[in-house]
Amino acid sequence: VLEMRRMDNLSSVLEGQIAGYSDGIIRGVSTMNAQKTPLYVIDGFPVENTSIDASGSVTENAPVLNMEDIESITVLKDAAATAIYGSQAANGVIVIKRKRGQEGSISIRVAANFSIDAAPKNKLDLMNSEEKIAFERSIYEDFPNQTSGGRVMTLLRNADVGKITRSEAEAEIERLSKINTDWFDVIFKTAFSQNHSIALSGGTEKSQYYATLNYRKTKGIVPTNVYENWGGSLRLSQKFNSWLQINFDVSSTIRKDEDSEMSVNPLRYATYANPYERPYDEEGNLEYDRSYTSELSSLKDGYKYDFNILDEMKRNKSTKKSLDNNISLELDFQLLKNLKFST
Repeated sequence: VLEMRRMDNLSSVLEGQIAGYSDGIIRGVSTMNAQKTPLYVIDGFPVENTSIDASGSVTENAPVLNMEDIESITVLKDAAATAIYGSQAANGVIVIKRKRGQEGSISIRVAANFSIDAAPKNKLDLMNSEEKIAFERSIYEDFPNQTSGGRVMTLLRNADVGKITRSEAEAEIERLSKINTDWFDVIFKTAFSQNHSIALSGGTEKSQYYATLNYRKTKGIVPTNVYENWGGSLRLSQKFNSWLQINFDVSSTIRKDEDSEMSVNPLRYATYANPYERPYDEEGNLEYDRSYTSELSSLKDGYKYDFNILDEMKRNKSTKKSLDNNISLELDFQLLKNLKFST
């Protein structure tokens, strides 16, 4: 099932496949009132994957795993979970078993998958530039003292008070009427994800190995949001005799996340920005949105804010880097034919 689903992260695999799983939460008896993330147990070891933002808020996330490494996933809820893992499993347990080396000649497995997510489209019946200009004219005729409302109203007001001539105002309004910007197309792009991995495994009756390297990159629907991670792991198994086996695992993951940190919501801006504004002029230079703010600066000549949504997205972003290393050693004692002790 995991191979058929071909998802690039754990949450995507679990979503829709496990009853009660949604947004990293297993909904069961104990999670109806306090929705918390489940306990993840990977190869017998409880794993916490938390992040802390600048405000100190803690977010619990699903572990970042190479999906090609997973052999099986088991979900335990409530009584079954707490009976095995105690009170820390009150919100459910997701037990993940990863692949290990098998006896036989060397085996090489190479996998790559790609996915796309469509950019959001505007489904609203919004005014085009000519309609918006006509609307601003009518508003100005009814409320000439209105101090805000759009660039057309500002031009008409400036003409009436003598800052510019009427012909200059009408010429600029005519220029604006020729522009029709779909801000959804300007801001949002098709999201693209790629995931590559290579695994080597093999061994003898007593010694087995499994080694992997993987790389994943996701570009979000907001182009400045880019997520990358590189990972590698080595799992060794050594059977010393009929009653003792040692499993040694080491893994490392490097992650880099770039996110937009604008004070302006891109989706809200795409919905409300005037269609007669545009991101670039005819020569490819940045063009500033004078509808966003038309305030003049008291400190310098010109406008108080030179706002361009694409420039804001490019300049205002955060970069987070993390390095996770995990080393584990497991001892398996075969005490009786049907009784094994692991630590």
